[in-house]
Amino acid sequence: MWARFVKLLRCPNCQASVTLRSFSAISLAPSARHLALAEEIGVPSADLTQYVESGVLLCDVCRIWFPIFSGLPVMLCYATPIHEEFARAHKSQLARHVKGYEWPVGTPAKGELAVMRSFSEEWREYKYDGVLWHNCYEDLEQTFLSEISFDRDLDLHESYLEVGCGIGVTTSLAQEHLQGEAVGVDLSFACMQAAQHYRSNPFMHFVQASAFHLPFARRSFGYVYSRGVLHHTFSTREAFRSVAHFCREGGAQYVWVYGPGSNNDSIVRRAWYGAELVVRPVLSRWPTALPTKVFLCLLTFPYRTANWFQRLRNPAIQRYTYERAVHAARDRFTPRYAHRHPADEVQRWFREAGFENVTLVDWRQMPVAQQDTFRRNVGVRGRLCRPSPPTNEVAACLVGTAVGPRFQYSDCQHRK
Repeated sequence: MWARFVKLLRCPNCQASVTLRSFSAISLAPSARHLALAEEIGVPSADLTQYVESGVLLCDVCRIWFPIFSGLPVMLCYATPIHEEFARAHKSQLARHVKGYEWPVGTPAKGELAVMRSFSEEWREYKYDGVLWHNCYEDLEQTFLSEISFDRDLDLHESYLEVGCGIGVTTSLAQEHLQGEAVGVDLSFACMQAAQHYRSNPFMHFVQASAFHLPFARRSFGYVYSRGVLHHTFSTREAFRSVAHFCREGGAQYVWVYGPGSNNDSIVRRAWYGAELVVRPVLSRWPTALPTKVFLCLLTFPYRTANWFQRLRNPAIQRYTYERAVHAARDRFTPRYAHRHPADEVQRWFREAGFENVTLVDWRQMPVAQQDTFRRNVGVRGRLCRPSPPTNEVAACLVGTAVGPRFQYSDCQHRK
């Protein structure tokens, strides 16, 4: 993690600031592009060089420590095998730096450990090969810009939080277009891969955390984004309500979840959904077991066959390799939860949380390869408008100075 990221982080238990103790750090030379951006938004160039490979984050209120493992801060309210591995590898440093502290001993949210295991296995070996699912990165970029309704004149340099970032591809797109600080959070260990892959970018930050206990100050981000994630928790609505606390006043939030069309759009989809209801409760308990792997391998043939027919109708859809087919099958059949929600229900959550200009994303505005996905499912965005002018707390924390409002609230009536 970049050393200056500590200014933004908070203890997920009590929301207190945390202190960094670095065990191992390296110096990375920022690119000319990043130096120019730092000057533009007021970040000292000296803050763009120190990258912490290992260390701890200390909460003096709770007297607990969080590990930084392979560049990734692990800010969960409970311990995982990573904590044990970290403790063995850094026994002497821990004895010196964390005397009087202990690792987190909290309780995970319902089903959260199963979700962590499932998605860690799913994304463990996913490659940065220009294709994610059946979409090329160019289509993903156009999809992202349509989802957030980005306006370069108004939204440039906004801070961005992605809940459920996976390997960080969309987080990277957000940083590139918004030209501000971009933070990716994931419950799985996929974000460890993201932290290593994107560590040359000092404006990208990754952290392992729960959507129910995010390690930031509330109302911190100009954009809050979550695609295909919250429906994999024990309660999509509760996850949404938790995440919504971190969108600042005047900021925008976007959420994409499974809709009813994903399981009743056709006879074939109804059949797949019936199989999912039977198989998923079993496989979710043993996502890495040999029988699960064999079952998923057998599913690659129908997945690749369906993909072949889809590509006949729509050549923009990317070909499923064996690995991509296994990934798709695992995503459907191994998560503990996979809720479906109609559009009006999700829009109601936004309004209950104080969002205005709540709109359903039009699937016809998406790239051709994505239109069927958006037609069957639900993408909703809204803007959190309040009487007082907003401030960009992320930039203020990381720069160390106050940052003024990006726009006036009258603009909220025109930005969707």
